[in-house]
Amino acid sequence: MRVYVMPMDSKWIVKRESSDEILASHYRKDKAIESAKEISLGRDAELIILRKDGTIENLDAYGVNPFPSDDNAPEYREDYSEL
Repeated sequence: MRVYVMPMDSKWIVKRESSDEILASHYRKDKAIESAKEISLGRDAELIILRKDGTIENLDAYGVNPFPSDDNAPEYREDYSEL
């Protein structure tokens, strides 16, 4: 699933690809991005943020990573006295 943040008239909207349904509408772009992130979290979704000219500003992917890297693994300690 792809979720877009895009300009429409004087607002920023959030919508899914291949759908005319507007999931959220905001006057501020940052608020639209927050809404889009909430919609995308927990789903296999790409979040695509567009500029006013229609070009891609940012692209993020949300969902479960089937191949997590060791860099993202939590650090476990047996001795918590240093905390």
